Amino acid sequence: MSQQENAKEAVPLDHLTVSNCYEIAALVEVLVRKRVVTEAELLEAITRLKKKPTPAAQQAESSTSSPMPLQLGCRRRRRLRG
Repeated sequence: MSQQENAKEAVPLDHLTVSNCYEIAALVEVLVRKRVVTEAELLEAITRLKKKPTPAAQQAESSTSSPMPLQLGCRRRRRLRG
């Protein structure tokens, strides 16, 4: 392998966003072509998800002015007794 392949390079956020859009568009195209879902069903799901509050928004509304940062998707690990 070359050094360039081994090096971790920073990828600009806009490149990641565009790549993500292409991947989602390809998945949607395949699902519609195979008649797994219709475009109308996808648009309904998108509309429903846009109306649903995000976990960060819910936590911000319910918290008081706490100095603790928002913790998304974090769960405490249960200690296993051995």
